[in-house]
Amino acid sequence: MQILICANAPPHLALLDRRRWSPAWDRRRPDHHTHKEQSKGIVYCKAKETQETVDRRSGGKDEPRDMEEMVNTIRVMLRTMGDGEISASAYDTAWVALVKNHNGSDSPQFPSTIDWISHNQLPDGSWGDDLCFLVHDRLLNTLACVIALMEWKVHGDKREKGLSFIRENIWRLAQEEEAWMPVGFEITFPSLLEIAKDLALDIPYDDPALHKIYAQRELKLKKIPREILHSLPTSLLLSIEGLRGLDWKRLLKLQLSDGSFLSSPAATAYVLMQTGDKKCLEFLDGIVSKFHGGVPFLYPIEIFERVWAVDRLERLGISYYFKTEIDEYCLEYTFRHWTKEGVTYNWHSSVKDIDTGSMAFRLLRLHGYSVSPNFGWMEPGSWVWWLG
Repeated sequence: MQILICANAPPHLALLDRRRWSPAWDRRRPDHHTHKEQSKGIVYCKAKETQETVDRRSGGKDEPRDMEEMVNTIRVMLRTMGDGEISASAYDTAWVALVKNHNGSDSPQFPSTIDWISHNQLPDGSWGDDLCFLVHDRLLNTLACVIALMEWKVHGDKREKGLSFIRENIWRLAQEEEAWMPVGFEITFPSLLEIAKDLALDIPYDDPALHKIYAQRELKLKKIPREILHSLPTSLLLSIEGLRGLDWKRLLKLQLSDGSFLSSPAATAYVLMQTGDKKCLEFLDGIVSKFHGGVPFLYPIEIFERVWAVDRLERLGISYYFKTEIDEYCLEYTFRHWTKEGVTYNWHSSVKDIDTGSMAFRLLRLHGYSVSPNFGWMEPGSWVWWLG
């Protein structure tokens, strides 16, 4: 939905090729900072896309120019959303790239993921969003990609550029506000550092900027209710690749019907590497083929895409052009999957989230659907989503 996303998209939608989104991104929009401010570790975003970026995002095709053509283009997009589609995630692609070939050979199961990584390194040596510089996100993506390339001993020049970026920017972690930190970063990033150390990658593992992250990880790990993790689907499954000492026999019972773990390619790839589960392999094989190597951080994501597309059209004041598509293809679909806990980003995930649930509730009520405001896990004096 490129046309819709470009139109005043909220930060968490514009940044959906992040590994994880954070509710804090709903409240804060990065300003256009100068290079001087960037040197202080402040987030900055480019004000304009380069023509090269526009061409890449649009597949090199001409954008519709006249009003009627644009309206018809959006109508087709709304009618054919299917399972939803978002930008590729370098982090998740790297985890999928680490999966070894199940025929027993010492080669990657999904070589197209390696190709995607090699073709999507940014000029500064990092991987991640090319329009917005978020230190936590860039370092997470870059370290994961360097590890994947090192695991298969390919693209040595790109590995070195990535390592140089990490060494030159790791200090910025102490400068960037925690509100910009991807959810689960304190679990997944230290785990990547452990893998990097085992691979003898030249990284300042004792940099002062990492001390707080290590401490946050230990604190969070102590609070994780392992019994709940193994018995109920919780948001912790989205960061399962950062956890150790798990009971895989019990965890496999929390697998979704499509073979994934909360629709996360990274988490599913990690489970596959630990268990060899065929359903995990089938899920990953499907999305790697669909997205030609570069996988998103969640898939499918059809409910999320539908409700946010409707919201953008209404805020732009042009939704009257698409009344049929909004009612029949977006809201009716969302309402069919509404439960007493609300909805989440796709129909079959068992863990609901406040982001999609709240937006869906608002839109459904505004359009006359009968949905109760008492959704989510209700506890005395609290309103709970994403248990765990």
